[in-house]
Amino acid sequence: MALEQKVRFRFTCPHCGHQSLVGEELAGREGPCAGCGRPVRIPEPEEETLDVVVPDQASWAWGVLALAGLLLLAGFLWGAWLQWDRWRQQRAQRLQSLNCEENMQRILAALIAYQHEHGCLPPAWTVDGEGRRLHSWRVLILPYLGYGSLYDQIRLNEPWDSPHNRQFHKQMPAEFHCPVASGSRTHTSYLVAVGPRFAFTGAEGRPLDQLQDPPRGLVLLVEVANKSVPWMKPEDLEETEQDYFVNSATAAGVSSHHPGGAHVATLSGHVVLLPDRTDPAVVRQALQVDDGQPAALPP
Repeated sequence: MALEQKVRFRFTCPHCGHQSLVGEELAGREGPCAGCGRPVRIPEPEEETLDVVVPDQASWAWGVLALAGLLLLAGFLWGAWLQWDRWRQQRAQRLQSLNCEENMQRILAALIAYQHEHGCLPPAWTVDGEGRRLHSWRVLILPYLGYGSLYDQIRLNEPWDSPHNRQFHKQMPAEFHCPVASGSRTHTSYLVAVGPRFAFTGAEGRPLDQLQDPPRGLVLLVEVANKSVPWMKPEDLEETEQDYFVNSATAAGVSSHHPGGAHVATLSGHVVLLPDRTDPAVVRQALQVDDGQPAALPP
């Protein structure tokens, strides 16, 4: 970028002898001397006093350098902020995932505690004398989660949505709701798969000795975000409604609001995140209890 050249000349104050470099456009004007402050008249410049200079060149160069420095600093700060924000989001997601895992581990421990006392896993649901569903396994394990008082208030001989039992719909234990799940706090984030080849078959509780698969690869509990079930309702994942894809867009099943996958809990007490790309055959095998083969779940 070319700088405009300006003509200046040297002027000596007749009072104090102070020399100044003044612009050609100031010739013939009066003003105070920069040295003594007394009024002086600037004469017309003589040829020998003329000096063509570029007075702003140094300041322009420093300005460019300062601007470049500011741009570099701004870029560094922006990059650092983006990195910090990415770290913050990843940390928040990890904490939420850990909270979800803790929920599932507590539910799993309650299922095992129920089994120790009753000799079998809880039934997926209870029924009345005519086979109509009354309550979910989630209600049956309340004492083993530390909600004995809530359990004692529920009338187990009445349907889950009877006039008396409806008052408890909004008292869902925190363990039944994933921290990142959207929707009502009356709906559970965790279901079991129900079917003749699964750990939960329906109205009958299944003893653990009937489960032939190794505990590490046998899934008892799954995280579900694509099916809405009130926590007390005797309903879970039926075998016929699943396509066994993780986070399927067309069928209910293993799913979540966590990025990249969904959690499942195994009989061994492990909670693992199944990636979205998990082979549906692996998911199906992990839910089935009678083939004697361990499913290839992530560590």
